[in-house]
Amino acid sequence: MGLKFAGLPMLRMVDTAVERLGALDIAVNNAGVNFNNAAEDTPESEWDTTFSLNTKGLFLCCQVPQLHPIKPTPEQATQD
Repeated sequence: MGLKFAGLPMLRMVDTAVERLGALDIAVNNAGVNFNNAAEDTPESEWDTTFSLNTKGLFLCCQVPQLHPIKPTPEQATQD
């Protein structure tokens, strides 16, 4: 998968978790921003920041773990 620069911080994050823990069993995406402005008062720059973090960040954090193969449990490895 050819990740562009935007995905590299997420890739490093997942690589570090797998390196330290041996595998990634679950990923929780819990980040977001809200400027608390009414839509008519929201500058485009705030909307871009909100959309980038809340939507693109979520997408990239979901995409990156797929680069690590899921290791079968010992029970699964012995099943034919």
